[in-house]
Amino acid sequence: MIGKQEFDKAFREYYSPLFFFARQYIVSDDECYDIVSSVFEDIWRDADNIQPETLRTLLYIKVRNCCINAIRHKDTQSRYAEYVKAMTDIYIANNEFEEQQERESIIKAVIAKLKPPADLIFKLRLRDGKKYQEIADETNISLGMVKKYMRKALAMISEMNKNKPAR
Repeated sequence: MIGKQEFDKAFREYYSPLFFFARQYIVSDDECYDIVSSVFEDIWRDADNIQPETLRTLLYIKVRNCCINAIRHKDTQSRYAEYVKAMTDIYIANNEFEEQQERESIIKAVIAKLKPPADLIFKLRLRDGKKYQEIADETNISLGMVKKYMRKALAMISEMNKNKPAR
């Protein structure tokens, strides 16, 4: 259990070194500050369960993990942007841009109607192209439930396609 004095001391002693440690992974200073601050917030919230002798190691592990997660998130965003660009280029070339926009608006409407965790599952499948088993593993939801949520989302898309006005 770490107390307020130990936490304050650790904050003063480790904040700058942790920032520079995060800077080895992340280019943006602001993002590094956010990561280190977030880690200290987590430590403060869980102070009753942390032993003083493990604090330093825990801080560095948490900062490293947050940096890796930030890098993964950026990679996912860039892959999604590339995917959207590639999809848009194909439809523009085939004069199907309006149809693609309609499909995207239907998908956005379905995502807006889905409740957690169905919305996350649908996004992981659609945006990241993950397989059902990968989604189940990542979200700690059974494979059967992942399939059920996907069937529900696909049924909603099908229903919205049936009900869309004819051109």
